[in-house]
Amino acid sequence: MGELRDLVQAGRLDRRPLSQIEHNLEQAGLGSAELTTSQWNWTLVYRTSSPIGRVIAAARGGSEHSDVDLFEAVAAAAATDTTTDQADELESLRATIGQIKALVTAV
Repeated sequence: MGELRDLVQAGRLDRRPLSQIEHNLEQAGLGSAELTTSQWNWTLVYRTSSPIGRVIAAARGGSEHSDVDLFEAVAAAAATDTTTDQADELESLRATIGQIKALVTAV
């Protein structure tokens, strides 16, 4: 959060700098998990158009068809091709996605 604060040249992380950070992230095609007022906190910043970005957006809900959106985003993320260097990471992601599917299906 401290680095994001510095990028908008703010002294404190209050409502206005947080709004500016959120706006700047959106303009760059990025999203964040949660913006907080503590410069020492970490936040997840991700590309919204990435497979995991679509999973996060769908998991946040907000629409009547969020469950369908989540299933589709998870399927797309699991089907993403990768290079050999990323194979282990992708296998871990697929396992996590399997757990998410199981949790969502149970509801």
